[in-house]
Amino acid sequence: MTSTLRTAIVAAFTGLLAATCFAQTSDTAQASQPQPPAPAAEVIGVDTLKAASPPNVVVLQPKVVRYNYNAIPKDPLASALFSATIPGTGQLYNREFGRGFATAAVFYGSVLVAQYYAKKWTAMNTDTFFVAETDEDGSPTGQVHRATALKPDAQLVGLKPGEKVLVVGACITAVASYVFGIVDAARGAKRFNEKILLSRLAPDGVDVAFSPASSAMRVQARYSF
Repeated sequence: MTSTLRTAIVAAFTGLLAATCFAQTSDTAQASQPQPPAPAAEVIGVDTLKAASPPNVVVLQPKVVRYNYNAIPKDPLASALFSATIPGTGQLYNREFGRGFATAAVFYGSVLVAQYYAKKWTAMNTDTFFVAETDEDGSPTGQVHRATALKPDAQLVGLKPGEKVLVVGACITAVASYVFGIVDAARGAKRFNEKILLSRLAPDGVDVAFSPASSAMRVQARYSF
């Protein structure tokens, strides 16, 4: 019994020693195998940076990370033509909505005021009469036509002094706002283009990546306009 127990202990110890030697040999073999190179750089923002070639070279990689349709340059001539056609639309084309609505409100408000008093004056100085239609023989056809005509000069009635001032002021304001809208639209296009240029010159941020494996550095500039 003692001999059998001694034999079992020796066998167990021999197996444990063999397993330990095999594990050390496997680790040594894995360590001797070539490992894949570490990535040259990690993802920064939306770009995957790679090692520069040749090494020790700084490479700029600007990238637009957010595009805005408001960054499309505007044509001053097109803007002026828009305002000349419909006042206020040139400013809307330049994305200057406040100026566009204000210009349109002043122009069309002045036109409505002048039109209102013009209709009032016409109604006060116009006679309405009806004409019965007849055929070639002078017999009535049963159709009646409505017609208007100005009163004689001696019977014309003018607007009140305050109303005349409003009409003259509305006409001057309408013309001034129309001309101003055209000039301001052309200048607004230039202002818009200057803003785009300034925004392109100033990046939102700069990221730097360095690769110890190749000693390469890359710089990434993020632009947003």
